[in-house]
Amino acid sequence: VNTSQGGDSIEKVRAFVEANNYTFPFGYDRGAILSNELEIKHYPTLIIIDKTGKMRFKHIGYSKSFENYKLLLTKYIEQINR
Repeated sequence: VNTSQGGDSIEKVRAFVEANNYTFPFGYDRGAILSNELEIKHYPTLIIIDKTGKMRFKHIGYSKSFENYKLLLTKYIEQINR
């Protein structure tokens, strides 16, 4: 999610995603409204929110143990769905 706090426009974000051939979905938080609500002050921040809107996991910063984000996300989502 791009927060637009660095002055990035949606067009600039789209161009960056296309230039890097990223295939994952991205979000644009115009005015950083959601980021402020979730109290995101540092990047990267990884958050998992369940179906009811409850924050179930939050990690701030880079972690070498998180190099395989797909595996990590799968693990936490499976735990939430139990």
